Amino acid sequence: MGPKEPIYCFVGNPEESSGFASIRVPTGDFFALPNYTGTPKIIESGYYHAVVTWRQWNPQFDTGDGPIVGYKIYVRSDSEDVLDEKVLPPGVANSSESVVSKSFAQNATDMVTYNVTKLEAGSIYAIQIAAIRDGIKGEGEKGPPQNFTTKSLPVTSTVSSTPQDLTTKAIAADGHDKSLDDMTFEHVEPGGQTSSSMATVAGGVLA
Repeated sequence: MGPKEPIYCFVGNPEESSGFASIRVPTGDFFALPNYTGTPKIIESGYYHAVVTWRQWNPQFDTGDGPIVGYKIYVRSDSEDVLDEKVLPPGVANSSESVVSKSFAQNATDMVTYNVTKLEAGSIYAIQIAAIRDGIKGEGEKGPPQNFTTKSLPVTSTVSSTPQDLTTKAIAADGHDKSLDDMTFEHVEPGGQTSSSMATVAGGVLA
């Protein structure tokens, strides 16, 4: 049976001709789902977002049937889907698929750009694009993945104010050079505050 030949549906019991009938079902249009082969590109990335761009479905490079009414962008982290969003072609408002189909031809050469948000800093993601043709269940296979890593947050160090982190230096009690028999020790904290205490030094070692 070819794609243009009619389809007959028989209803009833074939052994009883009086209750048996046939219905001719009109033939429908047969099409192949679009297979998008392009790889998306990352043109900008931050801590929590990435700007993605990709070329549109083109019968010279891709297979299947059009017209293409949109795209589905998939974002995965490890084995978890974090995004699957439909994206309309450039210059097409969020309207019906029939309007999108008419506008596809004049915008087919434009690149599609999408800003992926709500990502995690310093994480690895994979992005894939699928083309969607006009009609029900018109989404084709996903294209090859593009991996990228979001920026990592800068590492901040904290200074502890515990006694073992204090800087200790010895100064003469009256501000002049003297022997180590009687010295004042000044504890200098990271914030610049100081506290002095007297100590006796015997043989260069604190007593």
